[in-house]
Amino acid sequence: MFEAQNREIFDIVKPYSYPIPFKVIALASFFGLIYFFAFFFPKYYELNRVLKVAQQNFIWGNYGEALKGYKCILSSIKNSKIAKVHAIKAYFALKKTHKALNILEEIRLKLNDTDWEIITTHMPKELKPYFMRK
Repeated sequence: MFEAQNREIFDIVKPYSYPIPFKVIALASFFGLIYFFAFFFPKYYELNRVLKVAQQNFIWGNYGEALKGYKCILSSIKNSKIAKVHAIKAYFALKKTHKALNILEEIRLKLNDTDWEIITTHMPKELKPYFMRK
């Protein structure tokens, strides 16, 4: 009797049978991942390469070329904090303080200690007292 009831339950709920909403969500997740890797990943991969080249140009002292790379990133991703921080550093290195301060005004509240260290390494000495952390 007990075995007959178990067989009926197993006939009703088949193993490896998932509800339709679960299947729909799984398929949507799968196709969303495929869409991301097909359309967005190549763009961000290329921009990451541009960022690395721009940083290397900055290290070598090619501040103008580094700034072109940072501007290229900012043209694609307008709110890229990393590109803005490094662009500020490049403007300070090129002695274009006004442009650097304009960008700094946009992202001032979003900066952490590491960002401030990056920026203040090339900030003119007369400006450093105004931007000291308390």
